Parts: sequence; structure tokens; C-alpha cells
Amino acid sequence: MTHLIDTAPFKQAIDTDHVYGVGFFLGGTSMLSLAGARFEPALYKQSCAQEGVNIDCQWLQKNKVDLSKVSEPMLSRTNQDDRVKAIVAINPELTKTLDTQSLDDIKVPVKVMDIRGRQAALPELEVAESLAAIPNMTLMKTPHTTIFSAFSRCTAKGAQILALEGEGHLCQTSGQQSREEVHRLIIEAITQFVGKH
Repeated sequence: MTHLIDTAPFKQAIDTDHVYGVGFFLGGTSMLSLAGARFEPALYKQSCAQEGVNIDCQWLQKNKVDLSKVSEPMLSRTNQDDRVKAIVAINPELTKTLDTQSLDDIKVPVKVMDIRGRQAALPELEVAESLAAIPNMTLMKTPHTTIFSAFSRCTAKGAQILALEGEGHLCQTSGQQSREEVHRLIIEAITQFVGKH
């Protein structure tokens, strides 16, 4: 953010009194971090030892990443930025590994959106109960969406390619709301929340 604020043409365009953050999935975790959330090192290091915590375990294992060797000071450091006035986090990842006290200390308004819908797929993207510790937190659940509803609209060719790659589920919709409708719902929820702060 400092780089953006100090870089033309952004320098003249950014209202530093009204900085808000929005993030999906790991980006949502980054937003919580900017608000003051920190990882609990022991929980993070064990996040692949149990199911439903870390969505990246297969990738980490494939690339021989040993979570037990991740630096504890790096995990537990604060990335809080007081310039951020409010945040929206859509199904933030790794919420079951966050330090509860750090959540309790968050001062800015936080909106957490759970777009997994009624099927509640991918438990790794479940909004952890511990997020209720955030003093000024609003939780919004959308019943007629899937976790993939936030992705770009699938073209027919894109859907075919993804199906061939074994990733056809990325074009999945709930059948009750189109992606365009879900995108509008998410945008409206974000703009209404930011407009209040």
C-alpha cells in the first residue's frame, strides 16, 4: 500500500482516509492479517495433520514444503495496517489456525462472507467459529451459491477445457443463481458495507 500511495498516478488518486480491503480465499486471510489477525504457529504447522483446515496440503506435499519448518516469528508477526478502515473477507482460508486473541483485538469493522451455499463444500473454506471473537464482525451467508460462484463466468469452450483437465467443477453453479447474479450480490454486499464505513 505504501508503494501504491507513493507511486504516480495513484498518489493523487488515493484517498488515504478511506482505505478498504476486500479479499477472496487466501486474499481474505490477507485482509484479516491487515486488520490485525495473526496465525497461531502451532495450529498452522499442524494444519495438514487434520482434514478440513488447509486447502493447500496436496500442493504443499507435492512441492515438498514442510510446514513444521516454517518460521514461528514470521507466522506470529503482525501485519496490521492502521490505514485500512474496514475489510471484507470472502471465505478466508486458514481461519482455524488464527490466534483468537489477535481476532479479539481487531478494531476495524469486518464483514465475512460465506458463499459455500447449502452444500457447504470444501470444509477448508468454512468460516471458523473463532472469527466470532472479532468485536465488530458481520457474517453473511448466501444459500444459493457455491464456492466457485465468485469465479469468472464460464464460456462453453472454457467449461470443455476444464472438464478435460478434470476441473469441471470450477464451472459449477447452484442452479438457482447465475454467476452474474452472484457477482452482483457480492458487489452490492461489499459496496453497502464499505459505504457505511
